[in-house]
Amino acid sequence: MNTLTETTNLVHRHSVVSEKFSNFLRTSAGNSVRYEVVNAMLLNEFLKAHRRIEEQDKRIEQLTAQLKEQALLIQKVNDKVELKNPTPQTVLNNQ
Repeated sequence: MNTLTETTNLVHRHSVVSEKFSNFLRTSAGNSVRYEVVNAMLLNEFLKAHRRIEEQDKRIEQLTAQLKEQALLIQKVNDKVELKNPTPQTVLNNQ
């Protein structure tokens, strides 16, 4: 198996690499491969994935902060409800 075929098989097993890059490798069979182009394409795919992950991390932090705020508000409301409705107390009779 030649290097191009091995690289193509590797690309097909990893979903991070775009379909465009995968098609490039499949259509390049039989032609000489310009490895600097392959490296640039792989770097571009890595950078896109890295940016996407950073955006997801920021969004997760925002949602976590929002959930904490909501939990505090819910606790405040629960505390107010408890103050308005005191628990009934039983009266003990001394007999």
